[in-house]
Amino acid sequence: MRKVFLSICLCLISHSLISQNVNENLLNERDSLRKELNASRDESKTADILRDIALTHNYINMDSVIYYGLKCITAAEKSDYKNRLLEAIGIVGEAYIYKGELPKALELSLRAVQIQEDNPGLIPPSSIPDSLILNMGPAYWVLSEIYFQIGDDEKAHEYADKIISMDPTKLGIGYGHYQKAMVFEKNNQLDSAMSRINLSFENFEKALRESKKAIYEVSPDSYNLLAKVYLKQGKPDMALVELKTILERNILQGTTFYTAKTYNDLAHFFSVQNNPDSSIYYARKALIESEKIDYIRAFLA
Repeated sequence: MRKVFLSICLCLISHSLISQNVNENLLNERDSLRKELNASRDESKTADILRDIALTHNYINMDSVIYYGLKCITAAEKSDYKNRLLEAIGIVGEAYIYKGELPKALELSLRAVQIQEDNPGLIPPSSIPDSLILNMGPAYWVLSEIYFQIGDDEKAHEYADKIISMDPTKLGIGYGHYQKAMVFEKNNQLDSAMSRINLSFENFEKALRESKKAIYEVSPDSYNLLAKVYLKQGKPDMALVELKTILERNILQGTTFYTAKTYNDLAHFFSVQNNPDSSIYYARKALIESEKIDYIRAFLA
C-alpha cells in the first residue's frame, strides 16, 4: 500500500510555512549551484551544474529550463560528454512540449536518437551514480508524449517501451510505465492502465526514496491518472480522494503546473458527476492558477 502522502507531524505545520521553506530551499540550492558554476573550470563539471540548475526551474519557469538546458548542451558538446548531452536534449525537449512547441521538441529528440544510434555502447558514467535521469530516458519520454498528444498510440507505446527497456534508472522506468498507462486509459483499457500505474508507482517510489532531492514520493501526474481510471471504473469517491490529496501536496510545494492541472481535473470530475457549480468553481481556479505562467495554457482543456 502506498504511504500516506503527508505525515501527522506535517499536518501540524501551517501550509504557508511549508511552502515558504520549500521555496527558500530551492532558492538556496540555485545560489549554491551558481557559485559552483562560477568556480568551475571543467566543461564536464559545468555541464553537470547547468543540468542541475535547469531542473530547479522545472515546472516553474520553462524559459529558464530551456536557457540553462541549452547551455548544458553546449558544455556537454565541448567536452564530448554524450551522456549528459543526451539527457540535456531530453530536458529541453520536455520544456518545449510544455510550452506547446512540439516541432522543436521533436527535432531535438530525434537528434538524441541519432546520437544514441551512432554510439551504441554509450552507458551512464559511474561518476554520477545518484543521477535521477541518464542517457535517452528524457528524449524517449518526449517522443512518447508527442505521439500521445497527436494520437499515434502505436508510436507512443513504442517509445515508452524503449524507456522501460533501455533507461538505466528506476525513475525512467517509472515514466515509461506511466506513458503506457496514459495510452491504455485513453482507450478505456482500464485493467492494463491500472497495472502500469502500479508499476510506475513501484519504480517511482524506489527511485525517489533513494534520492535526497526528492519532493514527491511518486510523480504527481500518476495520482491524476489514477483518479481518471477510478472515475471510469465507477469509483468516484476514490478518484476524488486522489485528486484532493495531490492538490494539497501541489499547493504546499508551490508547483503551479501541477496545481493548475489538478484543478482542471477536478473541474472535469465534477462535470462528469453532474455538479456544474463545483465544475465551474475548479475551472476558474485552474484558469487563475494557469495565468501565473504562460506555458500552462497549452495543457488546459
